[in-house]
Amino acid sequence: MLGEKDKPDFSTLPGPLPKEYIKIIRFRKALWQMQQTKNSFTEIAHDCGYYDQSHFIKDIRLFTRMTPKQLHQSLYCIEDNVLVSVQS
Repeated sequence: MLGEKDKPDFSTLPGPLPKEYIKIIRFRKALWQMQQTKNSFTEIAHDCGYYDQSHFIKDIRLFTRMTPKQLHQSLYCIEDNVLVSVQS
């Protein structure tokens, strides 16, 4: 086992930390499912590894500053890439 001093220090590397990166990937998967399936928010949350729907909604607000309904209405897809239309 690695001791505390033997763990890699990711904070010195550019880009997101591993935990943040995983959160981004999980959210991107959820966005794709919101656009491509008729699944409920609860089904999408569980399928993408969220503990429950409320954790999924927290990420929606964190990444988009929108409510789930606003986000769902703003999604569109171009060549399998899910995009969010943002009104300024």
